[in-house]
Amino acid sequence: MNCLYFTSDLMFTSRVKPVAQEMGALLKFPGFEQIDFDSKPDLVIFDLEFVGKEELKGLMEKFVSLWGNDLPRIIAYGPHVKEARLQNARDCGVPEVITRGQFNKGFAAYFANA
Repeated sequence: MNCLYFTSDLMFTSRVKPVAQEMGALLKFPGFEQIDFDSKPDLVIFDLEFVGKEELKGLMEKFVSLWGNDLPRIIAYGPHVKEARLQNARDCGVPEVITRGQFNKGFAAYFANA
């Protein structure tokens, strides 16, 4: 499984990465300019503390223009107290928007079920 993970949180990533690898996922941490749009990932994860509304909107538009209704699984998560960021992700078309706590409790399942 190929996964794109947009975050800058190295501490949290150090917990996620070994679990993803154990489940057979290839976790990539591209910058916005380094995305390989020629190969569709199985899973895309956005940390809303890292990805702003405009970047998220642009990426979602690009994904839809490339893959239409055959999108990979796309998840965005952010702090539960930042409701506006969570709503912005929904408004940008992210299919699954959850709190950071929800992601933290169950991130292994996302790598197993992409």
